[in-house]
Amino acid sequence: MTDASEPGKLLERFRELAARQVDGVVIVPGFAFSGRIRPAAVQLNTTNPLPGVDLYRGAFEATEHLIAHGHQRVGLVGDEAEEPRHRGWREACATHGVVASPGLYAPFTREGGYRAGLELAAADDRPGAIFASSDLIALGVLRALHEQDVQVPEGIAIVSLDGTFFGTLIPRASCGPHPVRSPR
Repeated sequence: MTDASEPGKLLERFRELAARQVDGVVIVPGFAFSGRIRPAAVQLNTTNPLPGVDLYRGAFEATEHLIAHGHQRVGLVGDEAEEPRHRGWREACATHGVVASPGLYAPFTREGGYRAGLELAAADDRPGAIFASSDLIALGVLRALHEQDVQVPEGIAIVSLDGTFFGTLIPRASCGPHPVRSPR
């Protein structure tokens, strides 16, 4: 997610998580927190891999879903380029010989998705489909596309990855939960 060497970025991440109404945060041992953040955490079984969300696999499968529906240019709207969802999207496109349209940066918020959606709507060469890194981003993208009279899924198909309550509010888009990996 991020490291504690940039306290401002760490605080922003905690705010994003709070906006997404998460129930808790797992803090990986080794993080050195500044005096401004005093998390309450319990360290559990750190010698064995823990089960968790497989963001790479979720993105790969979501992108494959779009490709299976015939899309030859698939874009991405998401956060950091090093993030596993970006890698899953790029590698699914490469595996299937599909063009990975340039990704658009958007923080994990509805507003971030909205701004990216306005960029997509204005683009002359927009992809036929996009993978949105979160349901909140997808909500924002959908709103912007609607305001700009871009039909979904006819003009551009959208799939998002989260499985949150917000995904149930997104008409005409596919939303799925994160796959969970088991400890090895």
